[in-house]
Amino acid sequence: MSSGVLERWESEVGETSAELIARVRAHPRFGEAVHHSVKKALNHITIDPVLHNTFRDLGHVILASLALFMDATGGLTHRRLRDLSANSGALSSGRAAALLLRLQFIGYVRGDPEHKNGSVRIYVPTEKMKTAYRKRLLIDLESIAMLAPEAQATVDAFDNDTFRAYMAEMGRLMLSLGPRNHPDLTAFDALTNRNSGVLFLYMLVNEAWKDGGFPAPGPVRINASGMARALGVSRMHILRLLREAGMAGFIERDGTDTALVTPLLCDRLSLWFALFYTTNGAILARVMTAAAKRPSHTPRVMTSGGGYADSLAVQ
Repeated sequence: MSSGVLERWESEVGETSAELIARVRAHPRFGEAVHHSVKKALNHITIDPVLHNTFRDLGHVILASLALFMDATGGLTHRRLRDLSANSGALSSGRAAALLLRLQFIGYVRGDPEHKNGSVRIYVPTEKMKTAYRKRLLIDLESIAMLAPEAQATVDAFDNDTFRAYMAEMGRLMLSLGPRNHPDLTAFDALTNRNSGVLFLYMLVNEAWKDGGFPAPGPVRINASGMARALGVSRMHILRLLREAGMAGFIERDGTDTALVTPLLCDRLSLWFALFYTTNGAILARVMTAAAKRPSHTPRVMTSGGGYADSLAVQ
């Protein structure tokens, strides 16, 4: 891969600096990229409600990423998922086990048909899960390509093999970096870790924006019942999220059905996306570099999940 934006992000991802984040946020297309991620994510609720209903908070999204990472790097087992989840800080081992059962119930994971009695049971993400997760991931990769044009060709041809390589690199990076918390995002992270918290914040900033740079502060009409229906949660849950957003200084309310999205929420959302884009851009850089180095004649072998991987990469 030739030197470019992603390569610089990858070189700095271990120690994300204020200078790097400022540079990303100053990109002339940064607001457009964030708007793309927000708008497409909200539209995706109706496109794939099963995905939305299964991965309602960032902890579950991270856990699903770990499951796909394990499938790409040696196999998904109950114990491995539980242990990696605990080590990454994503979810407790109990919630990891519960999610694995949920994934089997909705047809996202199945037991390896070649399992033999007495051996560790390996679970295999189905094409249904991989396709759903890949399509959702592409929304944000499209945004990253707006900031790093060298990624466009890879994003346009983001097939199953590239997705598998991406999930392997994502898991390696997640585990090497460990839990990461930006001091300015404490209140923001508290909301994003709530049920549908990310999409709730997306709804607020999307409604407030009229034109110009995105996101921007402005008034929004609050319809708690409508938001609850759209997100598949209770009206009481939306009211709790609104109260917490107000306490964090993200919205201001005057007792009417109108609220004001504050500059603070816009700033925190932009910071959050800058960190998100640089991390995922670094993953994409590693995938592109590995692809560029791979000999065209490298033999492919079938994995336990029915997909293919380079024979040299199979462990």
